[in-house]
Amino acid sequence: LGDDGEVRYVVCTFSDISAEREKQIALRELNEALEQAVAERTAALMQSVEALREEVEQRRRAQEALAESEELYRSVIRAMAEGVVIHEPSGAIRFANPSAEAALGLSVDQMAGRTPLDPRWRLVDEQGETFPPEAIPSEITQRTGEACSNVVIGVHRPSGERAWLSVNTDPVRVADDAKPRAVVATFTDITAERLTKLELERSRAKFQRVTDAMPGVLFEYRHMADGSSRFTFLSGRAEQLLAQPLPQLLDDPGLFWRCLHEGDAAEAQRSLDVAGRTMTVWERELRLAGDTPRWLRARAVPGPLPGGVEWHGVLLDVTEEHRLAESLRHSQRR
Repeated sequence: LGDDGEVRYVVCTFSDISAEREKQIALRELNEALEQAVAERTAALMQSVEALREEVEQRRRAQEALAESEELYRSVIRAMAEGVVIHEPSGAIRFANPSAEAALGLSVDQMAGRTPLDPRWRLVDEQGETFPPEAIPSEITQRTGEACSNVVIGVHRPSGERAWLSVNTDPVRVADDAKPRAVVATFTDITAERLTKLELERSRAKFQRVTDAMPGVLFEYRHMADGSSRFTFLSGRAEQLLAQPLPQLLDDPGLFWRCLHEGDAAEAQRSLDVAGRTMTVWERELRLAGDTPRWLRARAVPGPLPGGVEWHGVLLDVTEEHRLAESLRHSQRR
């Protein structure tokens, strides 16, 4: 500046900052690259976090659905009237539902670990003989991988009673397992049905002995309005009296009538139709077919049946009476 305050000269100084400027530019570019990398990495990480969150949510939903499904299956199994038992590969019982507990007379804890080969079961077959170990359904399925159906087994309960079970087994496999991972056994308690069947068989045997001891043949015969007819029961002496197998007499509706003399058969059927329409007792003497004369006396009472008539009656061999009567007539003529 001069004395008058005017600018007389301007002094300029400068420094070469090219290197520093290049460094700043490089640093800025590096920062920008880092920010971009961080942004990209953050975005990728956020995507991964979101995907992970979605996967976790899907797993949670799948686990809830699985738990719900398992609970549903458990509820169904608990509610089943059939007994359900799951055997491990060793044969030991892993699970049993309430119906199985009731049928076997044991709680799940009491039967846990037991195998079908445990002597405490005292298994028997339908004839009351000791059940062969190799024939036990769960053992067959574990050994062969094949299912078993409707095998009847008797098992002793702790109370001393014998329960009768109809057993089915199925293998549980995963993928291409060579051996089952478990065996599911389902069974129905048929104790009451079996006892009823045995009692019925005893009653039938007793009835059969009584009817076989009678001199005649008891029968039940159904004649329907559509013209069909058949014997629904014939006592054992029918085979001896008619010289025909009992099953064929029951299965073939016309066999009995073919055993009669041709003329008697047609007339007997007509008289039976008339008695059926009037619901009156049917009584008639019939000749059997053959070279040697033989006679039957039939007597039956009708009963109403939907669409027909049911006859209950008896057949008696009166051949000897006819012979005596003929002999008497012959003596009288002499």
